Amino acid sequence: MKNSFFVVFAFLLLIATPFAAHAEKLQLTDVFISVDAHYPKIKASLDKIEEARGKKQSAEGAFDARLDGDAKLRTQGFYDGNAIDTRIVKPLGPYNAEVYTGYRQSDGNFPIYDNRDITLSDGEARVGVVFSLLRNRAIDKDRFAILNADYAYQIATFENFLTQLEIRMKAQHAYAEWIGSGRILTIYQNLLSLAEVRQNNLVKQVKSGDVANIMLVENRQNIVKRRSLLNDAQRDFQQKTNNLSLFVRDKDSNPILVGKERLANDFNFQESDLGLYDEAYIDQLVSERPELIILSKAIEQEKASLAMGENSLLPKVDVGLETSKDMGTGPQSLDPTETIAKIKVSIPLQRELGRGKVRSARAAISRLSHEQRLLEDRLKVELKNMVADLDALKANIALSKQEVSLAKQMQQAEINLFKNGSSNLFLVNSREEKATEAEIKNILSRMYYFKAVGSFDVATMQLDKLKIDKNRLEKP
Repeated sequence: MKNSFFVVFAFLLLIATPFAAHAEKLQLTDVFISVDAHYPKIKASLDKIEEARGKKQSAEGAFDARLDGDAKLRTQGFYDGNAIDTRIVKPLGPYNAEVYTGYRQSDGNFPIYDNRDITLSDGEARVGVVFSLLRNRAIDKDRFAILNADYAYQIATFENFLTQLEIRMKAQHAYAEWIGSGRILTIYQNLLSLAEVRQNNLVKQVKSGDVANIMLVENRQNIVKRRSLLNDAQRDFQQKTNNLSLFVRDKDSNPILVGKERLANDFNFQESDLGLYDEAYIDQLVSERPELIILSKAIEQEKASLAMGENSLLPKVDVGLETSKDMGTGPQSLDPTETIAKIKVSIPLQRELGRGKVRSARAAISRLSHEQRLLEDRLKVELKNMVADLDALKANIALSKQEVSLAKQMQQAEINLFKNGSSNLFLVNSREEKATEAEIKNILSRMYYFKAVGSFDVATMQLDKLKIDKNRLEKP
């Protein structure tokens, strides 16, 4: 029974090995998909949009229609008059206007000072409007609250877009460093393997008397040195794997440590046509950057605050017009249709509150405008530098590739000389290490270029390459 178990286990291990060896390679697109679905900061930015949307909806509620009502019920005293009054009120917004319709009804006897409560037997219906001519005409606290909430919603929307761009750049950098460190780890493993294979051969040659024992010591010294380099490379790869796990997550948003077997064979990237990026095109791209749009929305917010401050300096002149009609039986004086015009005036005698708001808002607009100008200039310079960097980094890849080829030729030539007795172990090891350094330099040059391409794609908002769905971006 036990033997059968081991046979089955061995069989399962045998068929599982090819699958492990051919584990699906982790592509940059996989990382972007994981970031979109599970990265906490992106999810938080979406929650912020929803929060801003809720506040905007709440502010708009200031213009909801409402039903008002009151009643006067005399429970004791000489007069027994009772009255009820109901109104449906709808704020409109423009001119701080408010329209209403109402119904009043009363019965019993009223004192002369409450004659306004008296209606005919079937009550009084009325309709009216109130609006502002100066203060609150262009803006008031409710419309300001809506404007403020709307700008906050738009800012949250563009902050979400900016977050998606920034996280993708960080994710691509982490992915590039993971691949680079993984490839360097493999190179150091191969370098150590060369020394270990050579050690086995030297042991045989020492036993046969073909080489001196000191060569074993010298080669062992190189083995120790290369193991140390390999340990450093393993530590670096583990760190880069940990960093990548921030962007590769499971369905519960927990970080995933991606194994070395999933390393892609190389850095895969789609190059951009750098010839397109002249001065005018760079200006256009920069003007569309979410950072600048966020600042422009913040300036609009302050302009709304400025309008609110200037509004508070104005006299308040509110005008109303109401038409009412009593129905039923009762005093003839209540029978005709009645139209009343109303005006209410309030003039501020001291205006420090409004002046302070205006002063603060103007300073904020000026400050944000300076910040916007500086940011615009900085983004343009950064983009121009990126174009120059990509050209230089691409040239470095070609040079490092030549360096690898030449170093490999020198390594092979030195090995051939060593086999013929015309060289020594020190020179062979030196050539191997030079070739290894050239390979690592080539990997790093490609990694730097890959990272630069990612930064450039983010700076120029290459949504297709970044796998950002334009239709999923929140629109203000």
